[in-house]
Amino acid sequence: ASHSFTPETNPDATIDAQSFALVVPFEPGTTQIRVVENGTNRVYFSRDVSANAPVVSNVALLNPPDPVTGTVTLGWDAIDDDGDVLRFDVMRTLDVGLSFEPVALSIMTNSVDLDTTTWGGGTSALRVIASDGVLSSVGDGAAFTVEAKAPSVQIITPEDGLRVPWGTLVNFTAEITDPQQAPILDADIVWSNAYRT
Repeated sequence: ASHSFTPETNPDATIDAQSFALVVPFEPGTTQIRVVENGTNRVYFSRDVSANAPVVSNVALLNPPDPVTGTVTLGWDAIDDDGDVLRFDVMRTLDVGLSFEPVALSIMTNSVDLDTTTWGGGTSALRVIASDGVLSSVGDGAAFTVEAKAPSVQIITPEDGLRVPWGTLVNFTAEITDPQQAPILDADIVWSNAYRT
């Protein structure tokens, strides 16, 4: 199979650099991937495709608290019958596998420490993707509960230390985010001040 494309030149590069991103269907039985210049048949890059994809299993948090909080360690087993060097990406799902978000990328070991302090509370599960550079496979861990977090509040205006004459109108603005991504209504926000002489 062949797929033609035109790379984009980077005008800010100090050397003659070109970049491209191309998504193509993988043809079963492929033994090599090459980037070849049309017309000259110059091979810019080639990579052999292994006969076997890696296999990931036993994806699990190691002795996590319940509910999960703080820094925890995720471990897994992986084998590759071709002996290829493997890289791992860790993904997290909040909707029972309907969608995933990256948590840690391009890991070279079979475990990683994960900081859950910024994760919203509720049910989560983790997926590990193993890649030998071309072929990949996934391993899914069991669902677990993450400790719920309080909303974070940042006062945007007025700035700290602002002084205004008595009777002046002052606008109050805050930025509030909820780790659980729950909506926060204006009625749920209460302003108060401490009078100081």
